[in-house]
Amino acid sequence: MLDSPATGVRQAHELADDDGYHVVVAAEGPRQGGMMSNAVLSRYPIVGHEMRALPHADGDLVRCALRADLALPEGLLHFFCTHLSYRADES
Repeated sequence: MLDSPATGVRQAHELADDDGYHVVVAAEGPRQGGMMSNAVLSRYPIVGHEMRALPHADGDLVRCALRADLALPEGLLHFFCTHLSYRADES
C-alpha cells in the first residue's frame, strides 16, 4: 500500500471505508513520494496488532511484518502480513 501524507492519500483506509472493513496499517518507510506500508483489511474486528521490523542488509529497504488479531465468531485469529525483498541474493 502506498500512503502519501502530502496529498492526503491513505490507500488502505480508503479501500476499507468503501466496503466497511476494519483496517490496520504498519508503515515500512518512504518510497516513491509516499510511505510504503503493509496493511490488513478485515470484515471482522481487529482487536490487536503488532509490527516488527525484519532484518535487512545495510542500506537496503526496510521491511516489516504485521500481525493483526481478528475477532472471528469461532475465536481469535492471528493473521500475518509482510512484503519480502525481491532480490534473489536476499531470499
